Amino acid sequence: MRRIWWIGGIALAAVAVGLALVQAASLALFGPLGHVPSAARAFGSTWPFDAARATGVDRWPPVAVELARAALIRDEPARAGTLLAGLPAGASVDDLRGQIAVANGRFAEAIALFGASGDVVRADATIDGVAERDPLAAYALAASFARDVGRRDAPAPVRADAAWRAGQRAAAVAAARPAEAARYDAIALGFYRDAVAGDPTQEAYLLASGLGALATGDAAASREAYRRAVAVVPNSVDGYVGLAVSEARLGDCPASRADLTRAQTFAVRQRRVVDPMRAGYDASSRTALQRCILTSNDPYPSISR
Repeated sequence: MRRIWWIGGIALAAVAVGLALVQAASLALFGPLGHVPSAARAFGSTWPFDAARATGVDRWPPVAVELARAALIRDEPARAGTLLAGLPAGASVDDLRGQIAVANGRFAEAIALFGASGDVVRADATIDGVAERDPLAAYALAASFARDVGRRDAPAPVRADAAWRAGQRAAAVAAARPAEAARYDAIALGFYRDAVAGDPTQEAYLLASGLGALATGDAAASREAYRRAVAVVPNSVDGYVGLAVSEARLGDCPASRADLTRAQTFAVRQRRVVDPMRAGYDASSRTALQRCILTSNDPYPSISR
């Protein structure tokens, strides 16, 4: 009987390793789109866990990792944690431990583990879930993740994306807590500038930096950010609308109206519709833009977004 268990355990180990290799190849070729928990799908019942435990092969790290992945698919985080106990830190192990932490409601721990594993997708999903209930807590998690990937010397695009998302979370707190808006708007702008420093070719980061600068009252810095945005994307409707708003804040109405016209031209081509007076700008910016529009003989432009 014991020989049968050993044969089953060896077969299980071979299957687990083979499926792990297939999964690794899938990830290498297709990234997240190719990530199918292959071994987990093969383990539709408890016999693999029983066989692995009886033969001791669950102490072999590759097998333990695949079994833990399967346990999580089966919504058994306690089993997964037991399988991973004693294994050294590493991308796969940290990522699985992060999923266990999420399942147990330990979100700060999960974010730290996802930062260690470089799993931006799961970190963002975890933060999104928290944001639905508590924007401030979501901001704290996003800021922690951004700092963590920075300390771990993650690739520049990963650091930039994490900073941009942390800025968005800070801006959401500013919108939800008017009494603390100045503080969180400044924090958001700092993260947006970190994102731009990490990847200055991303239009989204430059647009966020321009809007963030306006929120803090720095129209000159906002104009510079929007100028960089339209240099990166020459037909950027949002970039030219932002330029028009920042120029209006600086009192340069002729330039503001000219950039509104450019935005309108690109908007028609892109079949987009936006009202710059309702595009998320603060009251001072809307007032300045309205003043520039009213000093023109042209009708109020229909700007798209």
